[in-house]
Amino acid sequence: MKLQTRPVTITLANGANHDIDGADQSLVRISGPTGAFSIDGIASGRDGEIVILYNTTSNAMTITDKGSSSSKSGNQINLLGNTVATTGAGCVGLIYDGKNSEWLLFSVAA
Repeated sequence: MKLQTRPVTITLANGANHDIDGADQSLVRISGPTGAFSIDGIASGRDGEIVILYNTTSNAMTITDKGSSSSKSGNQINLLGNTVATTGAGCVGLIYDGKNSEWLLFSVAA
């Protein structure tokens, strides 16, 4: 058996990105930023949903913990005490916890 994901490419901006789209897809390829950028929330999570954020750029991507997030409640990311960043291309895996209404970090490949 093999797992197949539904990819999508989204364009983000330099700096902070709030409540990004892409939760209906399993693999979110990120393009667009020409400088360092951050993500602090993903819109429309559903219990048990898994999203892989793939930074395809050569720019640093930081995932911002819910304690410092400007995203809406329910879209925020709980990093479980970890600092998460890629210095260029890399992936971050998240799963949505419906009971606590937040995304949970489970994997980083930077």
